[in-house]
Amino acid sequence: QLNTTLKDPKAGEDLTSWMKARQERFDALPAALAHHEPYAPHFLLHQGRLRLIDWENINWANPVSDATVLWLRAAKHPRWQKKLYQQWKRRWSSLGADFDLAWETDLVVRSAYTLLSAPTYPDKADMRQLAQLSKKIVVAALKKHRQGRS
Repeated sequence: QLNTTLKDPKAGEDLTSWMKARQERFDALPAALAHHEPYAPHFLLHQGRLRLIDWENINWANPVSDATVLWLRAAKHPRWQKKLYQQWKRRWSSLGADFDLAWETDLVVRSAYTLLSAPTYPDKADMRQLAQLSKKIVVAALKKHRQGRS
């Protein structure tokens, strides 16, 4: 039985190894303009369409960056998550197999950050579900990596 918990002393080393194994392909992804804060307060409904506002943090990022933020925050809505993933994958079909690499890598990096920062987050109720999902994502990546399926 693999110890695939985050309390495993090797978890940090294995996560680093997992990221290094993907680094070259991830770094070769095209850059896209990203909002970096696609959270509910930054969306307005205008004439029946959602509009994203508050663009002062716009910058270059990997093509799935904003989508994975939305996907993680929608933990209570798995059908919506699935639809977002499918639509984003269609939008970025030019990435081919690298789309899934980008998606998974971005989710794992964001999830690790969430787990590290969760204890200092002031709204514990808001963070609870996000932290639970983040833990599942990181543990699944560690398990896959340790089984040699990264």
